[in-house]
Amino acid sequence: MFGFRIFLECPPATRLRRRLGRDRLERGRTRNSIRAQFLAMVEPMHIRYVQPQARWADAVLSPGWGDSELSRLAAQLRLRAKVPH
Repeated sequence: MFGFRIFLECPPATRLRRRLGRDRLERGRTRNSIRAQFLAMVEPMHIRYVQPQARWADAVLSPGWGDSELSRLAAQLRLRAKVPH
């Protein structure tokens, strides 16, 4: 089961909001510096290096996933592990 790859998509606004909270609190940075770095470096690197990794995933969870997606994942894991329902 450790070979099962899940890619969790996260919208840019959510990633920026998390970074703003973390960097202001833990690193003492300003909103403007965080936003500038996000737009200039973080988001382009995400698009270039992180997002393409979704193609290798066995499952991709898009924003708004719920019970049906979790049930599908559980079924896939059971099949791979050959665990009875």
